[in-house]
Amino acid sequence: MLALDQLPKFRQEFSEKELFFSFNGPMSNEFVVQIGKALKQKMQLNDVSKGTVLRVFAMVIEQTQNIINYSSEKHYPVDPSGENVRSGILCVGFDGNSYHIFCGNQITKEKVPPLRQRLELISSMNRDELKSHYKEVLHSTPEADSKGAGLGLIEMARKSSDSFEFNFSEVDAEHSFFSLKTVVCA
Repeated sequence: MLALDQLPKFRQEFSEKELFFSFNGPMSNEFVVQIGKALKQKMQLNDVSKGTVLRVFAMVIEQTQNIINYSSEKHYPVDPSGENVRSGILCVGFDGNSYHIFCGNQITKEKVPPLRQRLELISSMNRDELKSHYKEVLHSTPEADSKGAGLGLIEMARKSSDSFEFNFSEVDAEHSFFSLKTVVCA
């Protein structure tokens, strides 16, 4: 547990890492809408262009949807609306030129190889290849364990100003932690 006298240091670390928003814990679709509203308000207070606000907001939505749909840390009972509630972390930072959106969640180890393969393929593509791949996946049959059409990662790569970064860290014998970073130029 964080000791009260450590809070200033914790805040300073966030400032040094240029993070202005972070959440760690259970997420639901309703909660994500509230996160989005808070981020939009913060960015509008800083006179960020509407286009940049929308691109960052879209990236946050895509990343949190991945947490809600694929995190192995499920919470029961589910939200009163019946939707998934799963845990992960979301951080947003600004380095003076670009917004950096980070997310992470625990997944079962069996999902690492196919996910790594998809991410490596997507991150190797240029804009035209991503557009073509998007259309191809849109018209194909979704994978068995997919919660959508499988377009989220492709969409993030298309919207990211740089190629995205990802990492897998071992948690225990059955789980890994999946981390993803995308960038949106201001």
